[in-house]
Amino acid sequence: MTTTERKWIRGGLQRVTVGDKGRWYTWDGVRYWSVTTIIDAGLPKPALINWAKKVTAEYAVDKYKALGVILDDAGREGAVDWLKDASYRQMKKAGDLGTLVHDYAEAYVLDAPMPPAPKDVAPYMAQFLKFLDDYQPKFSAVEAPVISKAQRWAGTLDAIMEIDRDRFDAAAIWIFEDRRDGIVQPTERLPSPTLRLLVDYKTGKGVYPEVALQLAAYRYADTFLGAPDATETTMPEVDGCAVLHLREDGYELVPVRVNDDTFTTMQYAREMHRWQIEGSKEAIGGPNMLPRLEAGDE
Repeated sequence: MTTTERKWIRGGLQRVTVGDKGRWYTWDGVRYWSVTTIIDAGLPKPALINWAKKVTAEYAVDKYKALGVILDDAGREGAVDWLKDASYRQMKKAGDLGTLVHDYAEAYVLDAPMPPAPKDVAPYMAQFLKFLDDYQPKFSAVEAPVISKAQRWAGTLDAIMEIDRDRFDAAAIWIFEDRRDGIVQPTERLPSPTLRLLVDYKTGKGVYPEVALQLAAYRYADTFLGAPDATETTMPEVDGCAVLHLREDGYELVPVRVNDDTFTTMQYAREMHRWQIEGSKEAIGGPNMLPRLEAGDE
């Protein structure tokens, strides 16, 4: 089944969702694959497979009475369809919650009007406000579209913000600035008293390593459309990347190492995604394509 959903982002940038093929963005007549679509399709996720199996099993046990009714009404095929979509429904519910949290966080930072946060969003917003109070960030970009014309991908970063260095310990700064050995190299000038960070908001159960690939795609983008009029500029330089992990009962600002190696790995993921949607279609030849051997041929 193919469904199309179009969403205008800013100044003519369009994001399109088409069924299970993922998302892409269109800018100035050129199509760019969504960063998250590339990562979802191009990166193996064995943990996600195990999660989906667990959700399906739990759903069958918890809803066994409903399962019996569906078996009677729709038969085995209908019951199988109902169960196999259980993990998708849970994932969609979590995704809808994450989208709402992003929307409310953006509205708060921009002082834009929004209705009171729904009951399931309110605890996350409370933690977002606590983060603002604890770290006192200064935002320079919020929900800003970025494009890599060279890599043919695009996405929407959550925030670029500046935070005082003295709010972090040395270990976090080493990760932000990619000092693997923890040794501060001598410089000709004193470091800035603030760190400019590219930050992604997450509301799931944990922070997973593939977020580094997502942030690398944004950090190394060549086109920034964050201005209100969508004027094309270069991507602002940042000192490092982080995830703001919001939960109902707390939050964490987690440093993420994003460097040239991370960017290269993101390119590998893009090529795996490309192969799946293009190269795999031509990988296997048709039957009986090889020449037949006549009797006596070796």
